[in-house]
Amino acid sequence: MRMRIACQKYLLILVTLIIVFSGGLITFSCKKKKGKEPIPDRSDALPGLKVYKSLPYTENFDYGDQVKEYAIPKDGVDWIEAIVPGAKTDRGWAYRKAGGKTGGGMVASAFAGAEGTDDTYLITGPFDFNQYSTIYMRFDVQSKYSPDPGELKVKYSTNYPGRDNPQATGVTWTDITAINNQLPANDNVWTCVLADISSIRGSKVYIAFHYKGGTNTNSKQWTLDNLQITNSPISCFATKALPFTDNFDYGTTVAEYGIPADKWAEEVVPGAKTDRGWAYRNAGGKTGGGMVASGFGGNPGTDNTYLIAGPFNFDLYTTVNIKFDVQSKYSPDPGDLKLKYSTNYSGSGNPELATWTEITSVNSQLPATDNVWTCVVADISSINGTNIYIAFHYKDGTNTDSKQWTIDNFELSNSVLSCGGSPGTVPLPFSDNFNYGTSVPNFGIPSGWTEAFVTGSKTDRGWAYRSDLNGPTGMTNDDIMVASAFGGAAGTDNVYLIAGPFNFNLSSQDSIIFDVKREFGTDAGTLLVKYSSNYSGSGDPESGGTTWTELTSITSALPTSDGTWKTIRASLSPVNGTSVYIAFHFFGGTNSASKRFSIDNVLIKP
Repeated sequence: MRMRIACQKYLLILVTLIIVFSGGLITFSCKKKKGKEPIPDRSDALPGLKVYKSLPYTENFDYGDQVKEYAIPKDGVDWIEAIVPGAKTDRGWAYRKAGGKTGGGMVASAFAGAEGTDDTYLITGPFDFNQYSTIYMRFDVQSKYSPDPGELKVKYSTNYPGRDNPQATGVTWTDITAINNQLPANDNVWTCVLADISSIRGSKVYIAFHYKGGTNTNSKQWTLDNLQITNSPISCFATKALPFTDNFDYGTTVAEYGIPADKWAEEVVPGAKTDRGWAYRNAGGKTGGGMVASGFGGNPGTDNTYLIAGPFNFDLYTTVNIKFDVQSKYSPDPGDLKLKYSTNYSGSGNPELATWTEITSVNSQLPATDNVWTCVVADISSINGTNIYIAFHYKDGTNTDSKQWTIDNFELSNSVLSCGGSPGTVPLPFSDNFNYGTSVPNFGIPSGWTEAFVTGSKTDRGWAYRSDLNGPTGMTNDDIMVASAFGGAAGTDNVYLIAGPFNFNLSSQDSIIFDVKREFGTDAGTLLVKYSSNYSGSGDPESGGTTWTELTSITSALPTSDGTWKTIRASLSPVNGTSVYIAFHFFGGTNSASKRFSIDNVLIKP
């Protein structure tokens, strides 16, 4: 039997296969098809990035064991590693399942292995950025082993083919300077980099992390994690809600000289000292722990460091208020403290790449006198924005000369704050007969009162508790408060003894009663009783626009002769407000000539 079977093949010859089977002969004839067939594009079979990615695009590199150690995740789909010809090929970029900030990460290093130098791109894309009016990019990054060589740059290309040599003829890459300027200058610190990259346009954009210069013997290492490219604003950190408070009473749960990382970040301006700056001290605050800034000791250099909280969305609140306690030491050594805010800080890295604005209503209240705890409170509702960072900026202290600042009891709230607590929290009636015995030291200030010096005043006299002097009864246990400037350092007293705040809107019949005595009447020195409804509760009582109103009915009733106690009774009906402070203001006495005023048995009642 003989059969002929025709089959179409793209061959130039006729193949005749004769098979003898059971005495039969079968012939297969295959001829080239008439006409020209196109040659397939073999580039589709090569690894490369071709599938467009939409925004938002995220990559946290948390693959666990699903991706092999030292491999490239989603190789050829989401990422490729493209090595420049002639560079080392056995190191470069590598996935490490425990290498990131949170779980896995991508690590670049040339160390060990074959001899040579790394020059390699970790590339993702393509993206059609022309679809989006705004584009933002963020990621976490950390370096190690400086000053070994190994440079990282973030770049983009609009003409990369998606595979092969990233530096092939005709391919161009452009540095994203807004990102590269934020890369960390210090090792072993995770830095969040965030930038608006909306200026990048193109229908086929590739993003690359270009690592080069590391060698098998000396290599800086870089680690990437938590990449986001989005078309809506993002932040390095989750927005914190108000009220936001920190009394820094962490005990040993935060290491001495550490930073409470769940609420604060310390960022050192490149070039500044890095071994001092801000530090938690578990016994350093006004009440328990506190945050201390100083440049003293350690390595030579000058401090320039920010203690930062945020971000906060102030647009959610109609009012925003801030309060904290602060103390300075070691004046006149250098070391300046300013409170600032930023609306464009990334949340990590060099803070001076962002714009920071001083909060003058706060800074004007910072103490001018050392070793005095000052409560600062201010309404900062005029600050608007959805990405607000608040920073205590400390600078200029050196390893040999440094002023020290300590902060404690920080509050940021959408309710009214007061240094005496919430408005009206000092209940009426308020009374003090000053009979504290030895529980208050002589020349001290009892709880419930604040002694506040006006800037420029003598600070070694002023008001003082005296258990060794007697009140109106003349008995030895009848203790008093005394104001005098006599003795001590040269200068003139200008000092307030303040109680409150009180809520005087609850009654229209409020009144004040106290006993008072004058001595050394021919010397200088004046006593007035005043009230204020806008005092912060601490610090210079005449700064920051604070107004005090004299109670003239009391002034006219004060004693005009020496040595006799007099009881003063006066109505407070002209005084209104939910947060009112009452003050005994003594001024004009000097170290060489000073009247002395004593008060006792103060009663403020509704």
